[in-house]
Amino acid sequence: MPTITFKITNLTCPACVKISEMALKKIPGVGHVQVDLSSGAACVESDTNIRDQIVDVLAKVDKKVKF
Repeated sequence: MPTITFKITNLTCPACVKISEMALKKIPGVGHVQVDLSSGAACVESDTNIRDQIVDVLAKVDKKVKF
């Protein structure tokens, strides 16, 4: 399963990480999700190209994405 890596630019606390991971896991086709609080780095395994969906679901929880 290919991995998409990106940065979430406005993570401020562990709750932000949890909310972001939960939102990303709701995207159809997503496997493993990992978000690092200190760096903002995120990795998502998906069998399809979901970049637009990543931006959309994270925007709904007030997070900004940088590819």
